[in-house]
Amino acid sequence: MKSAGLARYYLGHEQGAYYFDSIWQQGRWVGGAVIAFGLPEEVRRDEFQHLLDGFSPDGHRALVQNAGHPNRDAAWDLTFSAPKSVSVLWSMSPPEVRREIEAEHWHAVEKSLASIEQTAGLSRRGKGGAIKEPAALLFATFFHGASRAQNPAIHTHAVMPNVGLRQDGTTAALWTKEIFRMKMAAGAAYREALAAGLTQRLHLTLEPEKVGFHIRGVPRDLCEASSERRRTILRVMSERGLHGAVAAKMVTLLTRPKKQHLPEKEFLVAVTRLAASSAGTAKRRANWWNRRAPSGCPPKP
Repeated sequence: MKSAGLARYYLGHEQGAYYFDSIWQQGRWVGGAVIAFGLPEEVRRDEFQHLLDGFSPDGHRALVQNAGHPNRDAAWDLTFSAPKSVSVLWSMSPPEVRREIEAEHWHAVEKSLASIEQTAGLSRRGKGGAIKEPAALLFATFFHGASRAQNPAIHTHAVMPNVGLRQDGTTAALWTKEIFRMKMAAGAAYREALAAGLTQRLHLTLEPEKVGFHIRGVPRDLCEASSERRRTILRVMSERGLHGAVAAKMVTLLTRPKKQHLPEKEFLVAVTRLAASSAGTAKRRANWWNRRAPSGCPPKP
C-alpha cells in the first residue's frame, strides 16, 4: 500500500472505523521490533500513522530514506481468515466458547507471523538495496468477526509497516519478495495451527477440504447462507463470463460494499435470524450444540 491516501483509507472518514472502531477489540502490536521501538501493546493512531510514513513512533526521527514521501510503499496487509464453519460456530456459541475460539485463532495468527518474521524478515542496505539483511518486524493486528456483508467471518488484519530493525540497531525499508513467496505456506501454517487448537482445546472433529477444513456437524447450508460476499462474487463472474483468481480479485474490489460495524448484540441477533431461516429451528441448533459442546461448557440457550 502506498503512502498517498493511506491515512485516509485506514483512519479517515470512510475507512477509519474499519480498524480502530472495531466492536471486537483494540488493535495490538506484535513482532520482534515492538519492544525496541517502545510501543505499547495497544495500537494508537498517531504512532501507527508515523510508522506508516516511515518515521519513529513519536514522529521525530526518519527510519527509512524516503520517510514522508507520498508515494512510498508504506505497508502490507496480511489477512488471516478462518474457514467458514469456524466463523459460523463462533457466532452461534455462548460467549465463553467464542472467547476460546478467538484465542485459538489468535494463537494461529501469532504462530504464522512469527514464522514469516523468522523466514522472510529482510531489510535492504547499500546502493539500490542490493544487500539483504535479517530484520525484526512490526505488525499492527486487528481482529474482526464479520464480513462486509455482516456475515460471520473471523479474520485478522496484520498491517506490516515498511520498516525493519536490523541486528546492529539501524533501521531500513523491507525486502518483501520472500514474504510473497511464502504467503501460501503462511496461510497453510495458520490453518494447521488453528485446526490443532480447535481439536485439542474444544475437542471438535474436523473434515479436510481442498483448502482448509470443515467442522463436522456445523450445517453446510448455514455456512452457505453465511457467505453472501462469495455468492455475489461468483454471480458477477458468471454474468460476465470471467474465470480465475485474478478475475475473482477484480470482482471482489468492484463489488465491495462500504465497511460497517453493528453493535455486537445486533450482529449476533442478525446471525441468529439467518440461522433460523437457513438451518431449522432454534431447538434444532440448541440440540446440535448440546450434543457437540466441549466438556464443561454450559448448554446453549
